Amino acid sequence: DMYKTKDTDITENDLSLFGEQMVKFYNDNKITNMKLDKQSYSLVNTPVKVDVHVDGQNDSDKQSEITIVMTVMMVIMFFIVLSGENISTQIVTEKSTKLVEYLLVNIRPLDLVSGKILASVVVSFVQMLVMVGAGLSSIVFCKELGIINSYEDVMTVFKLGKFTNELSVMDIVLIILFLAVGFLFYAIIMCMLSSTVSRLEDLSYVQMIYSIIILVIMYTIMGIMTYTDGDVTHVIYKVLMVVPFSSVFMTPQFIMLGKISVGFCIIAILVQLVCLIIFGKLAAKIYVSLIMYTGKKLSVKQVWNIMIEKKVGEVHE
Repeated sequence: DMYKTKDTDITENDLSLFGEQMVKFYNDNKITNMKLDKQSYSLVNTPVKVDVHVDGQNDSDKQSEITIVMTVMMVIMFFIVLSGENISTQIVTEKSTKLVEYLLVNIRPLDLVSGKILASVVVSFVQMLVMVGAGLSSIVFCKELGIINSYEDVMTVFKLGKFTNELSVMDIVLIILFLAVGFLFYAIIMCMLSSTVSRLEDLSYVQMIYSIIILVIMYTIMGIMTYTDGDVTHVIYKVLMVVPFSSVFMTPQFIMLGKISVGFCIIAILVQLVCLIIFGKLAAKIYVSLIMYTGKKLSVKQVWNIMIEKKVGEVHE
């Protein structure tokens, strides 16, 4: 402890510098009295830092998880956009060519739009299977030609070995189920949008809105991954896996990574099925109400007014 009187010319800065010199002198003499060299003394006084690591997890594993999420997300986005464009083209083409009037003679409007949605989803799934099959076939050919030594080498290169080996039959079923619900959900969204136009020149308008919706979801997911530093165990990812708009882009990868339980998957599926039914009924009402409409593209307010004025199943001409 150092003291000074009130009436003195010594400043606080002078006292502080003197104190630092006293502490240095004390520490140097302490080292000498302990018969330690300065290096040993610095090692003894080095602060202890504790790092906690998860067994089997390192930076390369973390990077592999991010790679899996981003890659599968891009592939799913491609086929969802392709499926949506296919549905919108069919709906608008039938309206512009008056083909829908002939189809309505023998087919109910709801059956017509349901057939379009289901057919488009099936085609998208077949395309995905063909692409995955082509990739697996190329690995087999490379193995037969001696380009790779074993299939395990391929998994090691992409850091996928431990993830793919742990996939069970239940995991595969859940992945397919989430993809199916997600594809159906976005197909319904595109059906709602394309029902509001009746001319091919307006088709690009709804496709642009559809693409913007998907891009907003994608950039939101990427932003969250950047914000959380790729920590896929963050609670915000749980929310993304329940919301129908983002679930199809996230949940299949999380099942592959083993980050969610079967119970949570069931809850997420039930929530999405409820949303699917709600949006499905809404899309059906819009489609049936506007199936004979051949005017200019409608705004959201105009579509809402038509739905309020018309009863379910009543056609608006």
